[in-house]
Amino acid sequence: MNDLEDKYAILSSAFVAKGSKNLIYQEDKFNNIILNNLVETNKPLYRGISIKELMKNKFVVGETLCFDRVTSFSEDYELARGFSVEEYGTNCIVVIEGNKSVFNYTQEMGKVLADLMEICKTTNDLERYDYLYDQMKMIYEEKEWMTEKSTKFKIVDIKYRDYFKSESEHTVVTIKRF
Repeated sequence: MNDLEDKYAILSSAFVAKGSKNLIYQEDKFNNIILNNLVETNKPLYRGISIKELMKNKFVVGETLCFDRVTSFSEDYELARGFSVEEYGTNCIVVIEGNKSVFNYTQEMGKVLADLMEICKTTNDLERYDYLYDQMKMIYEEKEWMTEKSTKFKIVDIKYRDYFKSESEHTVVTIKRF
């Protein structure tokens, strides 16, 4: 297998295992793909914070925040808000601001899926093509970016939720990459 095939195989495995991120994202090969394909962006990237992440970290301005695994973020604020409210019940979002080096998962998986869809067209595998098409739509809707394992951030601002004003409000923690 050449480097490109190896990269596609690992990304495809990561895509298939998205439901069990902790398993695949701990793998060094996937982390190496991320490290070798970092791009600069100044787009704000958002993440809904889980209860486990809230319990593990000190959310205080000036403190360091470190995720122990490859961590996903989205360009879509509403997607992160949905995770923080509906999935985790924390009403807490982290936003990375400023220029940063991150892995554009959407773009890279889009390439993998486009290649796989092309193969399906040439082999007339319409059922698999339709499945991949649906996955492609989902990937582009999520607008997902990733940071490598053990990326360190500095907490630069916290806007706390006012529990008395609205249930839909949430705490927003602004971080910058070291």
